[in-house]
Amino acid sequence: MCENMTKHTAQHGKTICTLLLFGCLTMSCLVLTVHADSVIPALPCEYYGNVSINGTAAPAGTVITAYINRQERGVMTLTVPGTYGGAEWFEERLMVPGTVDDDGLPITFKINGVRANESGTFRWGNSQRQDINIVLREFPIGDFNNNWYVDVGDVSRVAYMVVNRAPSRVPDADFNANGFVDIGDAGKISYFLVEKIPDL
Repeated sequence: MCENMTKHTAQHGKTICTLLLFGCLTMSCLVLTVHADSVIPALPCEYYGNVSINGTAAPAGTVITAYINRQERGVMTLTVPGTYGGAEWFEERLMVPGTVDDDGLPITFKINGVRANESGTFRWGNSQRQDINIVLREFPIGDFNNNWYVDVGDVSRVAYMVVNRAPSRVPDADFNANGFVDIGDAGKISYFLVEKIPDL
């Protein structure tokens, strides 16, 4: 009789252990599922269209940046004047990644760091056209070749001014405001180009 009770107790213990193990696994799966829903990235949305500055096609080299909640989500540099990406199947587009929690949030576009007049909406997996433009009253500081942004050509222009190979443009190129164009000004525009400083 004792032997039968021992067998029954052992079997009862195995059943309880099995049920406990099953319960723990079930709870783990639920926790993982809830956690995964909040962190699993959604398919990115894609944008393409025309880009203009003061009503004219933005030049090649213009940088388009997309933001969600002030966080940079996508960057694209124009290779063809006036357009970023295209509608055809294999054409490059501005990819804006996000999570399922971002669905429906507004997207802010910037052209060479200046906020565009137009905006978008994050819809995961969506591909759509959005023409964007900015209106500038005057050329940016440091833009000596008048293409609406500071590039390596402008850095070279200031370097030539320093060694007297180009007319010195004061105060336009006198970024440190010491009365003339010197190596400090060349260094400052170089740092601005590689985004080591926020402005000139």
